[in-house]
Amino acid sequence: METLITFLDLMGDLIKGVLRLNPDVFQAALDSSITGIFALVILFFAGLSDTIGHSVVFFANRVPRRRFLFAIFVEALVFVAGVFFWAGSIWLMADLLFDGEQSYGYVVRTVALGYAPLLFGFLILLPYLGNIVFVVLRIWVLLAVLVGVSVAYAFGFWPALICSVAGWVFLTFLARLPFLRVERVDKFLWRFSTGVDQELNSKEAVAQYMREVQSQKANEVEQ
Repeated sequence: METLITFLDLMGDLIKGVLRLNPDVFQAALDSSITGIFALVILFFAGLSDTIGHSVVFFANRVPRRRFLFAIFVEALVFVAGVFFWAGSIWLMADLLFDGEQSYGYVVRTVALGYAPLLFGFLILLPYLGNIVFVVLRIWVLLAVLVGVSVAYAFGFWPALICSVAGWVFLTFLARLPFLRVERVDKFLWRFSTGVDQELNSKEAVAQYMREVQSQKANEVEQ
């Protein structure tokens, strides 16, 4: 029990430091190997919270109740995988553009910690304020990642920004290459996690719902 309390206390201190964009916290994370576990736990729960914040998509697509929690879990894992890829692209760009010498594991650890603000991702569900919360959290994450990358490589803010943006552009470019078939992978994961054949965005789901309502009214009039 004491071990669990100690773990939660350390986790809480780590999260608070990241939320405050404290570079000393990122430095301490790099100096301690155990923080790799903390970083992965934070990243997973951040992905889980963010997925819950976007769970309206599951409702809109009428995901069966028995698949709902499973779909959230799978989407959280996909989220984590995406962060690993982004960390890899940052690591690659830092090496190519600035001759940065740092291990991939360190970069993953700092980028994962930078996602701590998304622990509040569930607040995206708030009516009227959801879009604002979404933007604020993304900016917060970007700033935290930039602080972490600048600490990991011991260079300034602008090189960290260049590496992060260049890494994101590189990933976007790769995702558009036809032979990688990223879109097919996305569709497969959607069907696998939700059991729904085709994913509809919010606008499409609303349009479909309105068509069904109009069709039902037309049937009632005919009867």
